[in-house]
Formats: sequence, structure tokens, C-alpha cells
Amino acid sequence: LVFAPSMLRLVCIGAKLCSLMEWPACSPNLNPTEHLWNLVGRAVRARQCVTNLVTSMRGSCQDVVVPHKQTALNHSSPCVH
Repeated sequence: LVFAPSMLRLVCIGAKLCSLMEWPACSPNLNPTEHLWNLVGRAVRARQCVTNLVTSMRGSCQDVVVPHKQTALNHSSPCVH
């Protein structure tokens, strides 16, 4: 027997194997992009040097994003995975 992912969710919810949260579909709390930008912003502000050039800022952001990429994915909403 093969189920589509949407059917499995309905089966899980119907069988009370998982709880259903009342949350709007467009909630900013479910937006992984906002979470990533918050993470990058905090890490860039925590750095000691101030950059004025776009290329320097791009490099600073990349220095911050690469080490935190997996962490951000691990802490993101399950619907992102």
C-alpha cells in the first residue's frame, strides 16, 4: 500500500499520532528565510570589524552563513525539511 505524503499527514492527524497546531499558513514564524537572515544579522553585528564596501559585506555574510548553515536547517520548521 503506497500513500502520498499529504495522505500520510491526514492519517497521522486522524490517528492522533501527531498534534495539529492552529497556525496560519503564511505565518512569519514558519519562514526559514527570515530565520536565516536573523541568524546572519546577529552574527555579522557580533563581529568586531565594520565593513563599508559591498564586497567586504558579502564576504562577511558568507563567513557567517557557511558555518551556521546546518545549524539553521536543524532548527528550522519541520515543513522545511
